[in-house]
Amino acid sequence: MKLMKLWNGTDVARVRGNNGLAVRADNSAEYDTVDVPVTSLDKFMSEKYRQNKQIALWVDVEGLAWEVLSGLAHRIEDCTTLFVELEDKHIWKGQKISVEVFDYLVTNGMIPIIRDFQSINQYNVVFIRKELYNADGVQNIVFDYLSQISKI
Repeated sequence: MKLMKLWNGTDVARVRGNNGLAVRADNSAEYDTVDVPVTSLDKFMSEKYRQNKQIALWVDVEGLAWEVLSGLAHRIEDCTTLFVELEDKHIWKGQKISVEVFDYLVTNGMIPIIRDFQSINQYNVVFIRKELYNADGVQNIVFDYLSQISKI
């Protein structure tokens, strides 16, 4: 493995574009395995943010969105806004693809309002709670934003 140097002279492994908690489905990458502790969002929220009744999440976990979000089963109703990276095809072994994640979120009262175009099969989507979308002014803000970026 080739190492590179940080500003202070410390050796570090060069990033090879294959970092993550899941293994690629096409076996195209080599991995160094490291054990890391994990917990569910339900447990984390109950221990650290018990009093918070409105939460916003940014979930970019390279193919493990379903695993992260299904760990929020008891607090999903408190999630007002969600930014999540999704894939339309199986990039990671055993992953749930976008259709399954969409179904879970919509069933739990979230609706997609906008997405980017990171790549053809991997992209980010912003979801908000359905009742927020129907609140005064939110639809107008989304439509104004979309009309502005359509001019670019």
